[in-house]
Amino acid sequence: IARLPLGWFDPGRIGGLGRLTSKGVVTVMGVPAHLLRPIVTAFVTPATVVVAMAFFDWRLALCAAISAPLLVLTYRWTGNLVVAADTRAHTAAAEANARLVEFAQSQAVLRAFGRTDFGARLLDDALLERRNAGRALLSRAVPGLIGFILVVQLAFTVLLFAGTGLALHGSIETGKLIAILVLGARYVEPLITAADLGSALRMADNSVERMRDLLDTAPLVEPETPATLGGPEIAFHDVSFGYGDKAVLEHVDFTVAPATMTAIVGPSGSGKTTVARLVARFFDVDTGRVTIGGTDVRELGTEQVMRQVSIVFQDVYLFAGTIMDNIR
Repeated sequence: IARLPLGWFDPGRIGGLGRLTSKGVVTVMGVPAHLLRPIVTAFVTPATVVVAMAFFDWRLALCAAISAPLLVLTYRWTGNLVVAADTRAHTAAAEANARLVEFAQSQAVLRAFGRTDFGARLLDDALLERRNAGRALLSRAVPGLIGFILVVQLAFTVLLFAGTGLALHGSIETGKLIAILVLGARYVEPLITAADLGSALRMADNSVERMRDLLDTAPLVEPETPATLGGPEIAFHDVSFGYGDKAVLEHVDFTVAPATMTAIVGPSGSGKTTVARLVARFFDVDTGRVTIGGTDVRELGTEQVMRQVSIVFQDVYLFAGTIMDNIR
């Protein structure tokens, strides 16, 4: 996390990062601690039961084995239903967490200007979306769970009817049929357990994917030998930059001379904050160059750039300590 570009830490990602490092980690760690053994048992036991059935009657064992592909397909279908809903729930929870932190930190400003209703409205909207996403997750998980249980019970019912038919025609002894039906009950029980645990396993898999995406985020490329800073002049040379597919700056050229004050004026979203972030190398430009003292900031390295640039952020956070501690 400490190596990620500073531009990566927007409010939405910070909320998601908090959720991932708390609930996400707990969910993933719960798999080997609580879910692995029941899930393995849920699939190994039915396979063992089918083999045991074959010793009594191969035809009924075949009936049980034929149901396996249908059970697997149903299990995957229920899991896929949960994945999409869990992604929405994670996004909504991350947004709600970010809005909650924002609302708490902005209390002084909101109350001073009598705008607590505005801040509360944004938080209420985020919490409402989180509730709706939670309901959507539940509405996806329950039908899938019911569907899987119905398929499991259908497999047992087919086994029961097939065994009864064979017994009525004298093709199997009553004692063997009873033994097979007892085994059939053992065939069904662990599969129902698998249905209960499948959703949790899918959500853990989602958390692993988010962790992998986080770990795969590349840090900014740093020079092996940082260049020497020539002076305090800041210049943009044909700079273009955008967030994803949204272009913010296109072919920007300007120079900030030493010992002068420069104001960048424009409407919201025009790229004023982006300019400051590019100077401090929160991001690297898409095309062009940003230079300090005539040297590209990419050649100076992030550490040297940050020693030369001081930024007063729009959202200020003060650490516990003295004013000097916060400045440093």
